[in-house]
Order: sequence, then C-alpha cells, then structure tokens
Amino acid sequence: MAAPIIKDSLYVVLNINNNWTSTGQLTVPIASKTRCRFISNASVIIKTNFTQDCFVLDAQNQPAAKQPGLAFTGDEKVWFDLKDKFIQNPTISLYSASGQTSVVQLDSIQICVQFI
Repeated sequence: MAAPIIKDSLYVVLNINNNWTSTGQLTVPIASKTRCRFISNASVIIKTNFTQDCFVLDAQNQPAAKQPGLAFTGDEKVWFDLKDKFIQNPTISLYSASGQTSVVQLDSIQICVQFI
C-alpha cells in the first residue's frame, strides 16, 4: 500500500514560555480532510480542538471519562479522526490528567500535524 499524499500540515512548538499551549489561525483553512497524525520530537499526550473526543480510563477504577480531543504524538502510524472537515482556528496543548506537566524535563515539544 502506498503512503498517503500529504499536502496540508500544521507546525507548532509547545514550551514553558507559551504555557505548553499553541493556538493559531491558518492562512488558508484546512478543509475537506478527515484524519490527521502527529509527528513530534517526543511521545506525549496532547489535547486538540479538532480531533475526535476519546474515552480515558484512570488507574483508580473510575468509570471511563470522555475527554475532548486527546491524541498521542510521536507515532507516525497512528491517524486520528477529525471532528469537522474544516479547521480554521486550531488549538493544541499538552495534556496531563494529574494537572501536573509530566514532561517538564523537555525544553520544548515540536509537533508536525499532517492531514489527509
């Protein structure tokens, strides 16, 4: 199977200076796409406003909780479904269920979001 042709990408850098959050307005909105993947310099869980919501189990036997737009970075083989086929104002932030940033040892997280 041939690799997908990727024409639309979004680049963000999350670090302590921007409070591990990046928001932006695209010059040309990303339209008519259904999936995306996150390629980065570190494997972390992020939260976006454009990927489908998912369910998360915690370690204390609590019921599954619906979390908006969680995604995993660093694995180029994993594709995530988009909420809508039109992305105008993307938001990406570092996610931590405990409220503490577990990747403080990283200076920054560089993420390339690719859409198909």
